[in-house]
Amino acid sequence: MSGYEGLQVGQHDGVTVVELDTALLERNEVLDFVDSLIAFVETEQPAKLLIDFRKVTRFSSEAIGGLIRANRRILGYNGKLKLCGMSPLVRMVFGISRLDGTVFTIHDAASDAVAAFQA
Repeated sequence: MSGYEGLQVGQHDGVTVVELDTALLERNEVLDFVDSLIAFVETEQPAKLLIDFRKVTRFSSEAIGGLIRANRRILGYNGKLKLCGMSPLVRMVFGISRLDGTVFTIHDAASDAVAAFQA
């Protein structure tokens, strides 16, 4: 367990991987997730950050704002953020918002995303 509530943080081939394991629908859950993610990014400043949605079945559009904030901070120190493992429903939220492929690079599998960081 990392020191950041709700974030399961690990490393894979030089990429920092954050695994999410909850549905981020309730406002309090979303706010806690965003606070933890922003604190993690600001403190740890990972150069390559992958957020894995494999265990997430539902995701609120409000949480996307937190991901956008985290992405801006990461870009500010020349880091990179990628997302992976989204269910079709979660990915649809990003597609409808026109964030898939524009603001965020989304991969089907973590292994694909890690390989893309290395390219």
